[in-house]
Amino acid sequence: YNVKIDVIAVGTGKAIRLAKNGDVDVVLVHAPKAEFKFIEEGYGIERLSVMQNDFVIVGPEIDPANLKYTQNRVYTPTLPKNRDILKTAKNRDTYNHRYNVLISKKCYE
Repeated sequence: YNVKIDVIAVGTGKAIRLAKNGDVDVVLVHAPKAEFKFIEEGYGIERLSVMQNDFVIVGPEIDPANLKYTQNRVYTPTLPKNRDILKTAKNRDTYNHRYNVLISKKCYE
């Protein structure tokens, strides 16, 4: 095929806005709720899963948080006292930021 592809690297929110405006033909994002809403609102015709996120907890070998054998890694006593530490994304319209906020809310309920 003689096809030219221009890749635009932006966050999830901007990618979805570009698609809603008709400025792009394909969107590759990782925010399932936003993706389903995009389809439900009639902007897209098909959603395909192409990958998944794996979150890895990294820490010292001595494991002061005692997480190594914990089934539930979202563990309130081990979280920072300042919940703003979890809000690290610069762009507030990204999947990573929304995920951090979700984790923060669940942990501090």
